[in-house]
Amino acid sequence: MRPFRSFYAVFASSVIVAAFPSPRVRPRTSQATPSNIPLQHRPRSGDDPIAPEEISLHDLKLLVDSSSTLPPRKPDGEYKIRLNWHDLVKFMASSSRESLALTSSHDEITSSEVNVVVSSDAPSFPPRRESPANRGRRPSGRTATFQSVLKDNVAGGDSSYRGSKDESSPPAGTVYQPGTYPTPDLLGSPISKFALLSDPVSYTSDTIQQTLNSLGPYSTLYLPPRTRWVVKETIHLQPHQELATMGYPEDGKEIAWLEADESCNGHILSGANMPGIRIRNVGFDGGMEQYGPSKDREVMIKLGDSQGINQVIDRCILRHPRGWSCLQVFEGAEDVRITNNRVGPAGYDEPFMGEKGYWADGISYAGLNGLVAGNIVTDATDGGIDEGDYVGTIVVHNTIRMEGSFLGIGVAQGPSVWWLPKPNEAPPYNYGAVVRFNLITAAPNTTSSVGYGFAVSEVDDWMCTDNEVSPDVVFQGDTPGMPREPRLASLPPGPFVRAPSLVGSGPTNSVLQAEFVEGPIHYLVGIRPGEPTYKTFLPGQLTLGIGEAVVLKGVKLSFDADGEVRLSSRGGAGVAVLWEAGCKNLEGIKGDSKLSFDWLGRLGVVSGDGQMLCPLAPRLQPGIPDLVLEVSSERPHLFVASLVTGSVYWAPMGYEAEYHWQAKEGSFVCSTTSDSRTVFLSGMNPLGQYVILRSVGDVVVPPTLPWPVSQEQWRVEWKSHEVDGDQPDHESYIWFQDDGNLTTPVQLCIYRLTTNDIIFSVHKMHNANPSPPVLYSFPDSDSLVKDLAAFILKAQFESIDKRGRFTLALSGGSLPKMLKGLIGNEQVEHVFFADERVVRLDHPDSNYKLCQDELFSKIPQIPKKNIHAINVKYIIHKGLYEKKTETSADGTPKSPKHGKATPEEIDAFLENLSEDLLEEVSEDYENQLIQEFAMKDSARFPVFDLIMLGMGPDGHTASLFPGHPLLSEEERWVAWIADSPKPPPKRITFTYPVINHAAKVAFVATGAGKQEMLQAILDRPEEGLPSSRVRPKSPGAVYWFVDDAAAGKTQYGRAQFKL
Repeated sequence: MRPFRSFYAVFASSVIVAAFPSPRVRPRTSQATPSNIPLQHRPRSGDDPIAPEEISLHDLKLLVDSSSTLPPRKPDGEYKIRLNWHDLVKFMASSSRESLALTSSHDEITSSEVNVVVSSDAPSFPPRRESPANRGRRPSGRTATFQSVLKDNVAGGDSSYRGSKDESSPPAGTVYQPGTYPTPDLLGSPISKFALLSDPVSYTSDTIQQTLNSLGPYSTLYLPPRTRWVVKETIHLQPHQELATMGYPEDGKEIAWLEADESCNGHILSGANMPGIRIRNVGFDGGMEQYGPSKDREVMIKLGDSQGINQVIDRCILRHPRGWSCLQVFEGAEDVRITNNRVGPAGYDEPFMGEKGYWADGISYAGLNGLVAGNIVTDATDGGIDEGDYVGTIVVHNTIRMEGSFLGIGVAQGPSVWWLPKPNEAPPYNYGAVVRFNLITAAPNTTSSVGYGFAVSEVDDWMCTDNEVSPDVVFQGDTPGMPREPRLASLPPGPFVRAPSLVGSGPTNSVLQAEFVEGPIHYLVGIRPGEPTYKTFLPGQLTLGIGEAVVLKGVKLSFDADGEVRLSSRGGAGVAVLWEAGCKNLEGIKGDSKLSFDWLGRLGVVSGDGQMLCPLAPRLQPGIPDLVLEVSSERPHLFVASLVTGSVYWAPMGYEAEYHWQAKEGSFVCSTTSDSRTVFLSGMNPLGQYVILRSVGDVVVPPTLPWPVSQEQWRVEWKSHEVDGDQPDHESYIWFQDDGNLTTPVQLCIYRLTTNDIIFSVHKMHNANPSPPVLYSFPDSDSLVKDLAAFILKAQFESIDKRGRFTLALSGGSLPKMLKGLIGNEQVEHVFFADERVVRLDHPDSNYKLCQDELFSKIPQIPKKNIHAINVKYIIHKGLYEKKTETSADGTPKSPKHGKATPEEIDAFLENLSEDLLEEVSEDYENQLIQEFAMKDSARFPVFDLIMLGMGPDGHTASLFPGHPLLSEEERWVAWIADSPKPPPKRITFTYPVINHAAKVAFVATGAGKQEMLQAILDRPEEGLPSSRVRPKSPGAVYWFVDDAAAGKTQYGRAQFKL
C-alpha cells in the first residue's frame, strides 16, 4: 500500500478529513497538525498541546452520539483512533455529531491514524438547517469560512444540482474535484507499468484487448483523448488493471469513447471477479439508438462478483445500454466505488421500433461496503440507482435528473422495493447502509415524471436522511403488481415512501428523514407510466359515498346518484356500462349510504348505520384469510380474492379464469349470473378433476372448493374427466393457456407438477349445458333501443378488452332499425351477416342494404373492409360477363359482347342461380369467416362475441326455417338454401354450430303480432321451433329483448335489465 500525503477535503457530513494517498511522496508528520485544521477546537495547557488519547471506534461512536449515556461521555478534547478507509468514510458520512472535527496523521490507506477533536461549543459542521425566516443569512463564528472550504474542496458540481439547502449547507448532488473525497487515491498517474495506444493498428476492441493482455496485472492502459473505438467483442480486464483516457480529461469531447458494434450486443466491458481494477475518464455508448435492444439484454459494464474487490469506476460517461443497466455490480463484490460518473440516458419508456418499451437502470448495485457518490444519472427509465443487497454501502451526493423520460424509482432500498415475495414468504433484511444528500430533479419545462423517489423496505441499522427532491418533479404512474393475480396494494407514487415498522419498532434501528410516508410496498420497480390500471382494497378500506368513484385507466367503479353501483368503461367514443349491481332506486338508499367493502369482507351498499341494503357479492364463510377487493382495467375488472388461498371469491361477469391462470387443489373462481341469484364455482377437486359447480338455492361460499358436494347446496354442472377410485391427487394443477373464457377456444390442461405429464386437456368444453334464455321486457321500443345499445356496447368493451377486437353478426328484417342507439359509436367493427339474401347489394331485399341505410352510413368510422358482405359481384361477373368468344363463318374470332348488365338482368340471373353457383357464394362467405377466425383445422367453429337475430312469424331465425334439413347441419359454418318459404328463395345462412358457439346471442322482437310465437318459443321449447334451438353452450347465453306487447302472453319469467 502507498503512504499518504495529507491535505484537506470536506465530507458530506459533520467532519473535516485529510487522509489521502499519494503514489510517491511519503507524508511529513508535521504536515497535519491540529493548529492548521479549520474549525478545530482543542484544549491546551499553556502553549503545549495535550497528547491525544487513543480510543476505539466503538468509543468514538458513543463519544459523538449526543443521545448516548453509556459509557459516560468523555470531556472535550483531542483523541486518536485507527480506522480503515471504509470505516472512516462510513462513519463520517453517517455521523450526526455537530461539534466534531477529524484530522489525519500518516499511515497507509488500510490503517489510517486519525485525530478526533471534540468540542461542546464548536460551531456545527455542517450547520443545522435554518428556518425559512433565517434562510440566506451567513452563520456567525468560524462557520463563516465554510463557503471558502467548500469552494476549494468540493468544487466542480453544477450549482443547479445543489437543491434547496441553506447557502452554508453541503449541496445535495455534489460532483467532487479529482483527488478529493470520495476518491482521494485517484491521482494523475498510472498504477505501475503502462502503455499509450497513440498509433494503433486499428481503433477496435481487438487492439485494446491485445494490449491489456500484453500488459498483464498491475498496469494502466491509456487511450488517446478524442479517439473513438469500435467494440466488437466484450473487453475483459485483468486484476489491478486500469483503463483510462490519457491525462484524465473530464470533458465529453476530450475523453476516449468505446462505442458498441452490433456484434457485441452492447456488453462493452467486464471487470467481474477482477480485484483492484480502475476505469477512469472513458466514455461508453451501448448503441441502443443505432441497434435497439440486444437479444440477451446484457448490462453494458459488468463489475463485482465474488472476487470483485476494491474496484473503481470514476468520471466516466455511460449511455444508451442495450441491456437492463448501464453498469451493474454483481453480488459478492466488496469495496466497489462508483464515483463522479455521468450516466444515461438508459432505456426507453415508450415502444421502440414497434416493440414494447425497454427499461434500464442507470446504476445497479449489489455489493458490500461500497460507495456510490457524486454521480449524475440522467433519464434512466427503470431505476436511477437500483440497489440490491448493498450491506454497508454508502450512497451520497448523487443527482438523478429527468429530462424527458419516465423514471420508475430514484433510489431503491430493501428487497420488497424490487422484489415481490410469494404469500407468507418473508423477504430478507439489508443492513448498515447510508443514503444521504442525494437529489432528484427535473429539467425545466420537461414532460418527464417519476414513480417513486426514495423507497425503503426491510432494512436495519440504516440511515436515509438529508435527501432532496426538487419541487418541479412530478410523481405519477401505474402502481405495479403481477397481472391476473390478486395483487398486493402499494403506496401511490411519491417522493419518499417506506414500509411500516422501519423506525422505532420491531427489529430495526434505522434513521429516516421526516418526509417519508409509511405504507405497503411491493415490487415498486415494476411501476410504469400512465394512469393506474388497478386498485386493491383491504377490508374496511373502501367507502364510496353517492357520486364518488374509483377511476382507473379505461374503467370506473361508481356509486351513482340513483343509488346504482356501476362499472363503466371510460375514454373514447365507446363508453359503455359494463355491469350494474341492481341497487337502483332501492328503498333505504339515501344520501348517507355508502358502497362498502367492510371489515367482514362483505361488499355492498350499506346505510348510514351500517345495515346492508344491497349486497353485491354472495355471502362468504367467515375466516377466509387475507381477503382483498380489486378494481382493475383488466378482466374481470372487479373481484374479491384471497392473497393466501389464491381463490377468487366473487367476480360478477361470468369470469372463469385468465391467460396462464394456474391453481392447485381446492382453489376456485366464484362467479354469478346476471341476476346474482345463481353461483358458479370453477376449480380443482381433491381427485384432480376440474369441475364447475352450480348453486342450488341460497348458499354461503366456502374457503375452499366443497368436495364431496352437498346435493342440497351444489350440483356438478361439468367435470373434466373421469377418475378411478377416490384417492386424492395432490400433485396436479389446472392451467388455462388462453383467455379463460370458456366460450372461446380454450386449451385447458391438468398436469402433474412432479413429472409435467398432462393428465387431461381440452380445446373446448362442449359438454356444459346451455344456459336458459334471459327475457328482458320493456314498456316501449324507445327504452328497448336505449338499453339494447348499452348491452351491445358492454359486449364490445369486454371483447376489445380481452382480445383487442369485437366481432358482431347481424340479421335483417326489422332488426337494423332497432340498432339506432349505436349511432355515434366509432368502435363497432368486424360486422358479418348471420344470413343474407342472394341479391344485389343495393337491392331492397338485401340485409346489407338495410344495415347500410340504418346503421353503417351513420357510423362512417367503421372500416369498409371490416363489413363482410357476400361477394355477389364475382358471381354476376362469372355468370353474365364470362361468355365464350364467338367466331365468324370464316373462323376468325368475333369481339366479345361488352356492356353493363341492367339491374333487371342481374335480378333475373340471381333469381335463377344454379345450385353450383349458390355453393360458391356460400363457400366464399365461409372463407371470409375462416380468414377472420383462423384456419378451419385450428378452430372447430368461429366464436362471435355477439350475434343479433330476429324472429319470424313462423319462428324462423336467420334463414333457418321450420322443418328444413338445414336445422340438422352440424359441420358447415355457412350453408345455402334455394327454396326459402319466404322470398327471395335463394339465401345463405349461419348454421346452428356457429350460432350456438357465440359468446352472446340477442333476439329482438316487438309488437303484438309476435305474442303467439314468443309464447311458443319460451314456454314450449320442446316443440323445436328454429328460434328455440338457439341455446349457446354455458357460459354463453341467449337474451331476448322484447316490448311488453310482444311479451303479453308468455309465462316465462322476466329479468330486470341491468349490466
